[in-house]
Amino acid sequence: MTHFDALHSKALENYGVVTSSIAADLGLQTNEVVRFCQSGRLVRTGYGTYRLADYTPTRLTRFAEAVAVVGEGSYVFGRSALMLCDLLPYEPGAICVATKQRVRRALPEWIELKKAPRNDVCIEFGRIPSQSPDNALATCMDQLSIELQEKVEYACKMSEVLSDTQRQAVLEYLGIAVGNG
Repeated sequence: MTHFDALHSKALENYGVVTSSIAADLGLQTNEVVRFCQSGRLVRTGYGTYRLADYTPTRLTRFAEAVAVVGEGSYVFGRSALMLCDLLPYEPGAICVATKQRVRRALPEWIELKKAPRNDVCIEFGRIPSQSPDNALATCMDQLSIELQEKVEYACKMSEVLSDTQRQAVLEYLGIAVGNG
């Protein structure tokens, strides 16, 4: 297996996204990653973050890229977390990412950076770190119209990806009585 094959395999596990630290863990030198970019096999999407050039992005790819660009300990936040969990329709634009770490490097325009609140609850949604749906709703509830709140309620009730506990927490936050049956 070549270095690129190993990198390719690892990227496929993460929506086509790979970081320079993952490449280093696989034994690749920085100049090899640069060479893969120059040959068109990788596309640089942010500082130390790359996507496979031949990978067809899914709706989750942009979220995985945003978290990778911001770095270790970051997670999808607020309204973006609701979009990630399919509780709000995806809207192109900035992906909101929170972190406790200080980020000194310049971020692409499509990433909105927030300071992570203390004691925030995070989950993994499709292997992407995210604010829990109920905390995300609490974060942006005042920004949601009644129509969007109704969409969240409907999507929550129909969701096949939320656990019963997550579903109940979101519905309770919306002020909807949840039966124990």
